[in-house]
Amino acid sequence: MKRDYHIIGACSCWGAQIRACEKGPLDLAEGKVFERLIAQGASIRKIEMVHPSAKASETNIPLAKALPVVHDFNVKLMHRVQSAIREGSFPVVIGGDHTNGVGTWNGMEPPFGLLWIDAHMDAHTPETSPSGAYHGMPIAALLGHGLPELAKLRSEKPVLKPQNLAIIGVRSFEEGEEALLKSLNVRVYFMDEVKSRGLKAILPEAVEHVANGVSRYGVSVDVDAFSLDDAPGVGSPEPGGMPFQEFLPFVSRFSADPRLIGFEIVEFNPDRDVQHKTRELIYHLLKELIL
Repeated sequence: MKRDYHIIGACSCWGAQIRACEKGPLDLAEGKVFERLIAQGASIRKIEMVHPSAKASETNIPLAKALPVVHDFNVKLMHRVQSAIREGSFPVVIGGDHTNGVGTWNGMEPPFGLLWIDAHMDAHTPETSPSGAYHGMPIAALLGHGLPELAKLRSEKPVLKPQNLAIIGVRSFEEGEEALLKSLNVRVYFMDEVKSRGLKAILPEAVEHVANGVSRYGVSVDVDAFSLDDAPGVGSPEPGGMPFQEFLPFVSRFSADPRLIGFEIVEFNPDRDVQHKTRELIYHLLKELIL
């Protein structure tokens, strides 16, 4: 599909204990990832970086007191996504930690479905989270559970319905968040199923699942979903991820689907990257999506 793209760098990692992912979008810019895409003919109408009210490197605000920063940043990000759509562009959000998904998807007009590609469930509430880290809570928030500062960002109603969500690639989770998703009957494709059935079977099935009854969907990709050999520079590394080359061909299929309304890539930590492998992985993701 012919689209004009609006790239939004979500330069915040206030939802995590280690905040280095805030540097991810800037690393991509400094590595000329966006310039390379434009030189190859990408129709990128605008590139902007969105920053939180506080920088992790300049303050000692602990995680437990960072919620106002997280909330304010997600409101700002929500408005930037809404502006991109009003201007006729397709929003591509690059983070930053996965808490930013609250702002990204609150920026879309419901109803829509969502594919969440991730090693983790991200479905904690404060009562179930062992760490209290907000980047473990965005799915719960989008479904209307947990902290009101995140769950009610746009309105009193959740922006996402459980039947229009699928989480793919999960291999690290806790009992409390699994119980919430089970109670809501959310479709979770654990990594064991991904390995046994293959993405060729799972991804088309998952798209039809999330788009059922709404005919619009977005995709959120946490780069920790992939093998550490392919993506070492991630916020929360987990062994046993999916091979990137198996996933990559599906990005162009997403892009060609007129039902696709937004794309998000998160949890890129340049401090952990090895020979710019993860930066290049994100470049190839964007190339398949945009070109």
